[in-house]
Amino acid sequence: KSKEPVKTEWGSQSMVFTYFQGDINSMVDEHFSRALSNAKNPQDLSTKHRGKTVVLKNSELLSKC
Repeated sequence: KSKEPVKTEWGSQSMVFTYFQGDINSMVDEHFSRALSNAKNPQDLSTKHRGKTVVLKNSELLSKC
């Protein structure tokens, strides 16, 4: 059984149905807070921890970690 939209907007070539009820800002903040708290720390990209430098045939340098 499908829900009825809370709000419906019509444009010249579109219709937008809104099904969400509540404070969208709080929901977005909660989502990103949860996602960021579960994220791992990015790899240390400081110059102290450089990997090997590889020279390619066309003389371009590539840093390999």
